[in-house]
Amino acid sequence: MMEIAEVTDVASFDRWLAERNLSGLWGRERSPEFKPWLWKWDDIHTALVKAGEVIGLDLVNRRDVNLVNPTTGIGRPSRTVSGTLQYLMPGDVARAHRHSSATARWVIAGDEDAYSVVEGEAFPVLEGDLLVAPSMAWHDHFHKGRQPTIWLSSLDNQFTQLTHSFGDNYPELQQPIDKPEGWSALTAASTRAASLEQEFVPPPYRYRWADTNAALMALKAREENDPYDGIRVDFKNPVTGGPTFPTMACSVQLLTAHEVTRAHRHNSTVLYQAFRGSGVTVIAGQRFEWDQGDIFVVPPWALHHHENSRGEDSIVFSISDEPVWRALNLYREDNQPTG
Repeated sequence: MMEIAEVTDVASFDRWLAERNLSGLWGRERSPEFKPWLWKWDDIHTALVKAGEVIGLDLVNRRDVNLVNPTTGIGRPSRTVSGTLQYLMPGDVARAHRHSSATARWVIAGDEDAYSVVEGEAFPVLEGDLLVAPSMAWHDHFHKGRQPTIWLSSLDNQFTQLTHSFGDNYPELQQPIDKPEGWSALTAASTRAASLEQEFVPPPYRYRWADTNAALMALKAREENDPYDGIRVDFKNPVTGGPTFPTMACSVQLLTAHEVTRAHRHNSTVLYQAFRGSGVTVIAGQRFEWDQGDIFVVPPWALHHHENSRGEDSIVFSISDEPVWRALNLYREDNQPTG
């Protein structure tokens, strides 16, 4: 190893430090910011169908296709918000397990005879529903219907993996369904059962599309448009009044015909899925044209706005890491003025 007396300049000092697993701040380059990215639905759907042909659930617990943004360097859509597409086929049983990460599942294609089971309660997998599982909640899925189901899953594992993550499989392939339909919404949501001790204080596990769409239509009728996000509804935890999870916030936005929102930026990351219609989102000066099914990501502090040039409404689902930065008092937003 080099002796300190041999150090005569910066380069030799850097070598001396490296030999001792040290480094100077002067030699450290800041990691480049990842870029916005868009994944086309045709590619996603083709990959899922092929996965259904070649990947059996005897091989893996879940048949997932991950969104990869090559500019992140970590094989994820972003540095903090994850995104995978899960394909559940008729006859499938996805093993019951639990883990430290909370999970949000946005249903893109559903079947009334496919179910997601969370803590002993079965929820139908229906298009436009948001299904959630809190940290360490037992969950599994099974399909007795005819049509494959698809949902966009996002976990807060980018945060839970910063510490020791927990997870294990249920002793059996499936957990027992021991709660009646609607149990969590009736006993652990806006109304709570005083006689029951409940391990979780979750959202109601399932946010129905019928309710979400009704809220959007009610706001549209009153022209309650936000200048930056169009008509937006947030999926709140009805017990705390806070975001969907302490680490993730889920929302749905409706862009009315020919609407162009104002530009803004924030230091949270947002992953979008085009649920209905088509449009354009301009991110850091780059135009991303999206059609129904497409998924795109807006990096932190990237100036962006949405455009709907069609004569019909467009609807996008989004999930962000905003609650983390708000909890740490690090959230920042910059709304650009008009004109």
